[in-house]
Amino acid sequence: MTRNGLLCILSLGLALWAFDGRALAQSGDDKEAKFDGWEKKEKPADKTDEKKPEEKAEKKAEAKKEAKEEAKEAAKTETTEAKEETKEEVKEEVKEEVKEEVETTVPPTGVGALRPGEHAPILPTVCTRYGSLTLLGVFQTRFDTNLVLDYADGTDGDTLTKLAFQFHRARIMLKGHVLNKNLTYFFQGDAANTFSFVLDMFVGYKFEMAGQKFGVRVGRFVPDFSFIMPRNTADLSAINYPVYLTGAGGFALWRQMGVQMDYAPIDELTVRFGVFNGLANDPFSLPPATAYMQMANINVGGTTIGNWSDNNKAKDFMLTANYKMGDLSLGLNTWLGMPLNAADATENDLIFMGGPGAEYNDGKMHIIGELMFRVLDYGPDGADSIISMGGWGHFGYRVTDLVEVIGRLDWYEPNLDADADMLMRVTAGAHLWIEKKHFRILLNLFSDIPLEDMDNRNIGLGFQTQFAALW
Repeated sequence: MTRNGLLCILSLGLALWAFDGRALAQSGDDKEAKFDGWEKKEKPADKTDEKKPEEKAEKKAEAKKEAKEEAKEAAKTETTEAKEETKEEVKEEVKEEVKEEVETTVPPTGVGALRPGEHAPILPTVCTRYGSLTLLGVFQTRFDTNLVLDYADGTDGDTLTKLAFQFHRARIMLKGHVLNKNLTYFFQGDAANTFSFVLDMFVGYKFEMAGQKFGVRVGRFVPDFSFIMPRNTADLSAINYPVYLTGAGGFALWRQMGVQMDYAPIDELTVRFGVFNGLANDPFSLPPATAYMQMANINVGGTTIGNWSDNNKAKDFMLTANYKMGDLSLGLNTWLGMPLNAADATENDLIFMGGPGAEYNDGKMHIIGELMFRVLDYGPDGADSIISMGGWGHFGYRVTDLVEVIGRLDWYEPNLDADADMLMRVTAGAHLWIEKKHFRILLNLFSDIPLEDMDNRNIGLGFQTQFAALW
C-alpha cells in the first residue's frame, strides 16, 4: 500500500471519531440524541384520555341498553315463574273441585234437599263481570192407566177409566247471581201449566258471620216444609207425590209469597224460619193445589183469589230444623196458619201442623219417611175442629247403575172423626237411570185402597219418561 492510501484511511478514521464525539456531547445536553433519518417513538398516551365526548356518550347509551335488556329478561323470568305458580294453583283448585264433585255424588238428604236450581248444570254458565246466567229444565211425559175395581155404591167395577198419554211438565229455569255470588236469583216457568207460565220468582242473599252461615229468600217459592215438597219434580223418587200431600184437604202448601230465613250455627244443623201470605182458606174449602200452584187469578165460590197478594192481615209462620249426620238426615217441621174462614171472612181459622221425618241416602240405598199431623180450629163458635194425620215411607235400592227398584207406602186420614175417608196407597216400581239423573224412565204400579170401606178401589199404572238434559 502506498503512502497516499494510508493517509486516506487515517483521515477517514479521524473524521468518524470527531462525529461520534459531537453526538455524545449533544446527548448529554438534550438527554436524547437526534439523528437525521431516525426519531425515537414516543410512549403512547392513555386511551381513556384520547376518547372523545361523543364516544363516551355512545358507550353510556349502550350500557343503559344492556341494563334494560337485563331488566326485561329478569321480568320475563319472574312472569314465567308467576305463570307457573298460577298454573299450579289452578290445577290444585280444579283437583279440589273434582274432589268436591266426587264427594257430592251422593244426593243430599233432608229438608230442602235438591230443591229447584240446586243441581250443578251440564251446560256452561254465561258469566260476566256483573253476574251469571244458567239455563236448566225438566221435561216429563207420562202414560197413565186407571182401573176401578169397585165403585163407591158397591157395584162391581173392573172398568178402565183412563188410558192416555200426558205431557206432564215442561219447565224452564233460569238462575244465577248479580254483582256478588252471594246475591242470587231464580225463575221457573212451566209451559204445561194452562193457568199461567210463571211458577217461581225469588232473590236470595247468603253470608257468613263469626263462622255461622245466614241466608234469606224473598219472593214466590215452595217453602222448605217437609222433605219432599221443596224438591224439584225430577227428584220425587217416584212418579207421584205422597198422597197425604195431594189428597183431599192434604198438607201441601205449594207456592207461597213471603220471606224465608236460614241459619246454620254449624255445618250439620240448619234452622229455617219463614213468614208467608199463607193459606187463603182452610184446605178443605180451598184445595191448595188449585190456589197456589200457578200465579193467576182463580174464582172460588164467586170470589177471585190471586195468591201473589193477600188481604189477610194475619200471616202464616214456618219453623223447621234439619240435622245431618253423614248420609242420615233428621228433620222437624212446624207450620202455624191463620186463614180467613170460608163462611165468614171477618173470622180467622187456626191451623197448626207439623211432624218429624228422617232420610237416609248413600247413593245406592234410599230410605225416607215422615209423619204429619194437623189441627184445624174453625174461627166461628160452635164449629167442630178437624184433626188430620198422614205419613209415608219410601224404599229404593240401586240394583245396578242402570236399574233401581222402589217400594212406597202412603197413609192419609183427612178427619179422624169421620168414617170411610182413610186411604192407603201402595206403590211398587222400577226406574231406569239411562243417563244418570238426566234421562230416566220410571215405571210405577200403585193401588189406592180405602181402609175403612173397600169400595171404590183403584189400581193405577204410570209410565213416565223424564228428560232433564239441561239440569
